[in-house]
Amino acid sequence: MINKRLASLLTVTTSFTLLMLSGMFGASRANAVSINYSTPGVATGINSLDVNGQKYDVDFVYGTFADVFGNPMQSGWTPPNFSGFTSNSSRQPNISSTTIQDAVNAVTNQLNAGSSNQVADANSGTQRNYFVTGGLVDDVADTVQVFYGELNNQGQWISKDVTCNYGSGFSNLSPQCIQTLVSFGVNLNPLNPPNLNNLFTQTEVMFAKAESVPEPITILGTVLAGGMGVAIKRKQKNKTAA
Repeated sequence: MINKRLASLLTVTTSFTLLMLSGMFGASRANAVSINYSTPGVATGINSLDVNGQKYDVDFVYGTFADVFGNPMQSGWTPPNFSGFTSNSSRQPNISSTTIQDAVNAVTNQLNAGSSNQVADANSGTQRNYFVTGGLVDDVADTVQVFYGELNNQGQWISKDVTCNYGSGFSNLSPQCIQTLVSFGVNLNPLNPPNLNNLFTQTEVMFAKAESVPEPITILGTVLAGGMGVAIKRKQKNKTAA
């Protein structure tokens, strides 16, 4: 009886230890930064990108802001990780411009480290030499600040931002803003009427869409909880057999 109990205890302990090591290894791998490529030099996403201590999985997605993140002009809109909305109503920014800029810097740094010369939508195959990470809309000041990265003439990814005023129509946009939008491939002519809502719903650009990655301790905890459940069931089965 003692030998059986000892053998059972050793089996449970061994299984639990292996599950712990497996969980730690899996958590470590899950949080190692890497770039996904469709072809050499063409990045479709970044895994476990670190932005101020938080990990994100980033996918490059081509489409309208409303298609990718939802329409911020509609009530109940929830801002994505790197965008915010300020208004006279209940909508307030959930993020600072510094954090969004840090996210752009993190993406550009990784693309440079990986010698990427284009970013692409994995589904459509659309390629661009820029990406938009996020923005801040202020419908009190009638401005939208766009944060983006682009490939310069030296083949290096750099971080930029532009503030657009949309107070009484796009005719009031600054020349810098118009030039930036056109460089994104945005055609302002089809916008009818030329308002902010249609900017979000009718203009397609390349976005860097970021989703939070669970912390390693969370992954490990999930694995260990599952391991404890297996160990307990095995122990109960051995008791029944005895």
